[in-house]
Amino acid sequence: MKTLKTFALAILALGFLASCEKDDDDSKTSSSLNLQISGLEDLGSDYVYEGWIIVDGAPVTTGTFSVNSSGSLSKTAFTLNSDQVSKATAFVLTIEPQNDPDPAPSKVHILAGDISNKTAALSVA
Repeated sequence: MKTLKTFALAILALGFLASCEKDDDDSKTSSSLNLQISGLEDLGSDYVYEGWIIVDGAPVTTGTFSVNSSGSLSKTAFTLNSDQVSKATAFVLTIEPQNDPDPAPSKVHILAGDISNKTAALSVA
């Protein structure tokens, strides 16, 4: 894996767009989280990137994605619960095992940032 300097070059913008979709189960609306990111490397087949929003101090997964050898993300839009999105205060990007049985974030946090005005600019701490 390349040095952490590669991750310092990564720029992430999160956009939360409220939609009118309702879940059949509980009539909650959903929001879309959109990633605009560059500078991440291909982790191979054993690991994936996973995004997390911090809601009331607890992590909530936004979903996983991989990056190919040319730096393109396998997924850039994620559907989330609007109530959770409206309460989110930060975003964290981690590296997780591909088949991770643990629902909590790994200790490998590579980017993070506070959410303000429905966006987050992430950096390496």
